Amino acid sequence: MNGDQIWANALATKDGMSLPEIWQQLHSNAREWRDVPRNSKFYELREMIDESDRKAMRQLSDVPFERWQHVCHGAGWTPLGAVAMSWCRDIPDVRMIAEAWHYSGISVTSDELVLRAIRLSNPGFLPRYSALSDIIDFAKGDGITCALLMAVAPGGLKIDVDSNTIAHAPSDVRPMLDYFLGNDDF
Repeated sequence: MNGDQIWANALATKDGMSLPEIWQQLHSNAREWRDVPRNSKFYELREMIDESDRKAMRQLSDVPFERWQHVCHGAGWTPLGAVAMSWCRDIPDVRMIAEAWHYSGISVTSDELVLRAIRLSNPGFLPRYSALSDIIDFAKGDGITCALLMAVAPGGLKIDVDSNTIAHAPSDVRPMLDYFLGNDDF
């Protein structure tokens, strides 16, 4: 047996990074991102960490999403694990990402780590809607799906629903609505 045979059945990318290593990096970097000291390099350091995670998730592009699901089932579903699935091959629908996010038990809130996870989703995979009414129709009441689609709205989101609809929006949608309505930073 040569040294490489020991890895023959490992869940890995074509670049050689194992899927558990990617999961670990995403979660380790989330802690580092949260703990970056607030100084003159704050935003620059956070962007470097984000780019490192995007680079790792891009490696998932040749990995069937079912393999990533196995890792997340074993390690535990998190919002980061869910959005990383959007970078995988052959994922059929954004609703699968929302379903995986639901497994984490974490709601979409204005917590910066939660909003960061949304921003790290693959914008090339997610359907693009520019109007809130279209997102609501597509999501069929699922707040996480709405939040994911609102985050990638091209050129900003057109708020084309009445104030009553906004007032009664699911709690998972509120942080994103607050951002688009100018009530919060994203």
